[in-house]
Amino acid sequence: MFVVSFLKRFKRRGQNYLGTVVQGKEDFIVLDAIVRDTPSDVTILFDIRGFDLFGYSYSKQTVRRMLDRARIGEYGQRYFVIQAQDVDQAEELSSALEQKKMAMICSSSGDPKRYYEKHFVLGALDGVHLQTLEYVIKKRELTSGQLHKDLGLETIQAASNRISKLAKERLVRWEESPDRRRNVLQCKRIEL
Repeated sequence: MFVVSFLKRFKRRGQNYLGTVVQGKEDFIVLDAIVRDTPSDVTILFDIRGFDLFGYSYSKQTVRRMLDRARIGEYGQRYFVIQAQDVDQAEELSSALEQKKMAMICSSSGDPKRYYEKHFVLGALDGVHLQTLEYVIKKRELTSGQLHKDLGLETIQAASNRISKLAKERLVRWEESPDRRRNVLQCKRIEL
């Protein structure tokens, strides 16, 4: 895991919020360089704590833009998660993600080992996929066959489709299963 603290990296003197498009565009250049300098299989935690406001316009130019690029493969196997003080602090980021039908996992836990104990989803994710994501988070890893069986889905293909959508949205990892004889992919939650 690699932590990017917006408070340490992007706060300007006397500033208690990140809210403007102009600053977002300027900060994105730095953020992009930071991300590209991390190993390609690392989870990057964007820590937005410490501000009264992490604004909608700023969010669109920084975090949402990062996720948008990650979804098309520009950042390799890097995954992004958010650390916020609480749901309210992340509300405008959530709205910025929702506008483009995107989602991210966020937590208000201060301890990375307990990240998923206080997690919530920002942005737009329908009920079926939210249920699937929550199940993957709870189980840590599983195959489509296991998801099909555990949730009582009609087909394994239905389970695969759910996981594929979550993987495309960068909310879970799809990896080769240790059981290579069966040519099975395994879904894993994003670990810190």
